[in-house]
Amino acid sequence: MVSMRRRSDINLTNALPIELRMHAVIRNLGPVREANINIKPLTVFIGQNNTGKTWTAYLLASAFSDFCFPRLLEDFNLGFISYPEVDEVSSSITKNGTALIDIIELQQSRGPQFLNDLARTASRSLGTFLGTEDSFFDGLELNLDPSDIMKEWSEGIINSASSWKIIVGPKGPEMLNIQKKKGERSIKFYVTGREDDSKSLPAGIEDFPQDAVLSLMIRSIYPRIFFFPPERISYSSLALSPPKIEDLRNRIDSGSFNQSYPIADLMSMIAGIRDRGNLKDREETAGNDLHVRRYLELATLLRTELLKGDLQLIQSDPVLKANRVLFQPTGANGKTVEIPATASLVKSLSPLYLYLTYVAMPGDLLVIDEPEMNLHPEAQAKIIELLAILVNSGIRIIVTTHSPYIVDHLVNIMEGAERERPDEAAEKFYLKTSEAFLSKDKVSVYLFEDGTAKNVLSEDGMIDWGTFGDVSEQVSKIYFQI
Repeated sequence: MVSMRRRSDINLTNALPIELRMHAVIRNLGPVREANINIKPLTVFIGQNNTGKTWTAYLLASAFSDFCFPRLLEDFNLGFISYPEVDEVSSSITKNGTALIDIIELQQSRGPQFLNDLARTASRSLGTFLGTEDSFFDGLELNLDPSDIMKEWSEGIINSASSWKIIVGPKGPEMLNIQKKKGERSIKFYVTGREDDSKSLPAGIEDFPQDAVLSLMIRSIYPRIFFFPPERISYSSLALSPPKIEDLRNRIDSGSFNQSYPIADLMSMIAGIRDRGNLKDREETAGNDLHVRRYLELATLLRTELLKGDLQLIQSDPVLKANRVLFQPTGANGKTVEIPATASLVKSLSPLYLYLTYVAMPGDLLVIDEPEMNLHPEAQAKIIELLAILVNSGIRIIVTTHSPYIVDHLVNIMEGAERERPDEAAEKFYLKTSEAFLSKDKVSVYLFEDGTAKNVLSEDGMIDWGTFGDVSEQVSKIYFQI
């Protein structure tokens, strides 16, 4: 087979994402025997320890992640799954050097199959995703119902654009061009640079259409996914420590960083920011992109209201070949400290701050496990307000939490959205903005217990999560009994 190298990777550009909602059915996930879950812009999982909250969040997100997609492509290439329309594209390119596929027709006819092929891939590889044996999750089933999102999904595809240029051979000259323009429903494939049209195309050139077509399908639902696991306190400290990050990055890229995918993904994000983070470039982007500008404003809000200090990326010496990240506490007279020496709150929230400052884009899905970790109760109330603002700014979020402050304040946030004068109501909230008010239609809350996940968000916006109230009552009872 003639070797190939890609000159430019896929570049997807999306309009402000539509508020996708999807129904998922999960069976045999550890303690979860069966659960029916509606994924909304903000999805919250609550309940006692070891009831399956985190596994459920990771399973749902992994189906759309860069972890599962290559495995789905491998199954496609091996013939375990089939989309005849995509096979026809490959055949046409091989025979004619050109092809055209209406991706909306493909989505309408194969969308449900495609989503559940992703779901099956996620189910059988969840063990590897979590850094354990896949056999632990034998019998796991995930089914995704796209019926509620087909129209929005189609609009997302049409509003997306992608461009690939794949050089054939080590130097060319033949090149496979793949193009999808925003506002169009078709992807075009054509080969340029051929010296002799009578010669057949090199073997292997037909392997790229399925990647281009199917990646556009999946990224029109969730363009990017970021994980903020509970281990972020220790591992972000490691990733932001002074020693060379080059070794860490090489271990991540080579696959020798032997950790779960969520941890490796977090480390990779931080490594990328330390490698390429440039605030001036990001601010230039913000000048033409209202969403990026808003994410920079929210990063500042996070820094002033929660971090109580300034996180700085400064160019290091040439040997380190990566930015250093320093923290300057408020009132420290300009003195800075390395991240490993900071308070646990700073370690916990630094990855979110860096994400907002250098990475965040509309349509991202964030999976945040226990955002309350090491946060004072007031800070917990502030963080859920901030997350609500992010949802209103086009970012989708799945949260697992044990915090009564977060859940109880979420009720206030939804109630605020019902007020006739939201700006007046906002003055009573911690961040003083009605942008933190979130309609209950955008929220799902599930209580994990007794082998299932129960919807505990009522139609009037109240959340019934009895286990925590039971504990509070028992603690008070013990006080009066002793």
